[in-house]
Amino acid sequence: MKNKYAIGVFLFAAVFLLFTSCRSTVNFSAPISGKYSQVGLPEKNFIILGPVSASSTEIHTVESLGRVKKVEGRKITHNDLVIKAAELGADDIINVTIDIKTNGKTSFRNWLTSWERVFTYTGNALAVKYIDDENEEED
Repeated sequence: MKNKYAIGVFLFAAVFLLFTSCRSTVNFSAPISGKYSQVGLPEKNFIILGPVSASSTEIHTVESLGRVKKVEGRKITHNDLVIKAAELGADDIINVTIDIKTNGKTSFRNWLTSWERVFTYTGNALAVKYIDDENEEED
């Protein structure tokens, strides 16, 4: 008879701890680690036209037990910044940074039910216009 009560108390404690522990809230902003690449810049003179920026949001939704994963929105790409720079009349962009900010709660309970995490991407760069060396020498 004692074993029945001990097992019942143990199961109750395990379920209680399962739904009340291991909860963390993530809310940080950081550059995307490991996503850097070096691109050679042509040896040309240029002038800086100004900064350009673009942002986007991506929402990840997972239903209970991880059954269905849905991703809405998109990430920032290099082309988004190039398009913004072209609107200024630029030929290229330099000093590109893409940052990510995410928030959401992670816990075993959220995995059992469902969860949603929002990623906000922000890209920044400098728009540049190449200048001819010949025109500069004449001035």
